[in-house]
Amino acid sequence: MSGTILLVTQDREIQNLLFRTLTHRGYRVLIAETATSAMEQIQRHPIITTITEIGPRGISNHDCANRIVRELLRMSALVIAAEETPVKVLSEVIEHGASQLIIKPFAEHELIRCLDRALSERLPPSSPPLSWRQSPSMPTIITQNPAFQSILTMAAKAARTDTTILITGETGTGKELLAQEIHRLSRRASRPFVVVNCAALSETLLESELFGHARGAFTGADQAKPGFFEIANGGTIFLDEIGDVSPTFQLKLLRVLQQGEYNRVGDTRVYHTDVRVLAATNQNLSDAVRAGRFRADLYYRLNVVHLHLPPLRERKDDIPALVHFFLQKCSQRLNRPAPRLSPEALQLLERHDWPGNVRELQNAIERAVIMCDDGEVCPEHLPDELHPSRQLMREAFPSTPDFNAPFKVAKERFLGDFERQYILHHLSLHRGNVAQTARATGMFEGHLYQKMKRYHINPDQFRPRRASAHRAAKLA
Repeated sequence: MSGTILLVTQDREIQNLLFRTLTHRGYRVLIAETATSAMEQIQRHPIITTITEIGPRGISNHDCANRIVRELLRMSALVIAAEETPVKVLSEVIEHGASQLIIKPFAEHELIRCLDRALSERLPPSSPPLSWRQSPSMPTIITQNPAFQSILTMAAKAARTDTTILITGETGTGKELLAQEIHRLSRRASRPFVVVNCAALSETLLESELFGHARGAFTGADQAKPGFFEIANGGTIFLDEIGDVSPTFQLKLLRVLQQGEYNRVGDTRVYHTDVRVLAATNQNLSDAVRAGRFRADLYYRLNVVHLHLPPLRERKDDIPALVHFFLQKCSQRLNRPAPRLSPEALQLLERHDWPGNVRELQNAIERAVIMCDDGEVCPEHLPDELHPSRQLMREAFPSTPDFNAPFKVAKERFLGDFERQYILHHLSLHRGNVAQTARATGMFEGHLYQKMKRYHINPDQFRPRRASAHRAAKLA
């Protein structure tokens, strides 16, 4: 892959992250900090697409009516918006033609995933070799397995409707990729596609992210914030790991599915939305219903069309085509010629059970491309898990003890204690405001929430007692 991509943002952290990511994948990257300088760069260089931020560190919100900005947004594969950006501006961004929209704050992996999706939509790959087996109903999904093909045919039919779809399957089978394809084939393809990992957010944060919150709903809510159901109006929301949400949240989600209405956190007004919901889980929801962990009425509302993706071990006839695809993809990203695959290496790949499914296969191929120097992937370039003899040797002859292990454990414990105290100190300084603490420590807010969960830190202990009680009453 080659070409020039223009970054339009003043945020140094985002500039550095995207510059590293894009140059690593073979793109040339230019940076502009204003709309005017961006258009000058576009006139001087053959820009294939742009990545634009709107808000305090990018183009100001009121500039979205400007002709220059409209042209810039039309060229943008990805638009990054500040948290306080009004819904009207976000709607204009989508209407002007931006492929993808992501709202700050976000975790680094979320930005990279959204970037990959944006580039794949805006920059379609060249025609694949004849050895690839792509589904006619889902062109970006590679398969020649008859059972999987029938599932994709069913998905293509359901995509043309607005019905709710439940996608199940083991981790790594491609549930999110299938959801993207369903959205692409639907009448909502020109509207936003929003991905929410329900398992990564607490109940309170999940409700705020999906439904939004009113000003003053809790400490730190200085402004009203729209939720994803409002931002994705007219589009599709993909709720991943739906089996992990609480019974209380299940009831609120059921109301949206049945009536298309909800309340923002801390707001009594009723909001309406027109969003198509796709849900996914690696759990057996019918067992969860019988066990009382999942509401039966919500299960039946989600399970209008059920698509179960088979694990890779049940469709090993797809391995050669998938390997060929990943060899090409990884080589492009690493900016090196695609190596050949030796027959012995293919035999190892086809014998493995792939507990991590397609995702594990992709990682194994990426490792092989990195380790291969002579243009051919051989068995020694593949992970140890694919070599039965290495596994037996490891079990028969365990590795020698690491005499430095106690010192390593002590070092990790010291660093963990230091990091915990560092977070506690800044939470105390900012009176429990997680957003301000994230900015002060230089972390993404989602990453900070993960750290607080690891160290069992509750930000409420640093908030004023009256404000905490008021927030608890609002959320009750």
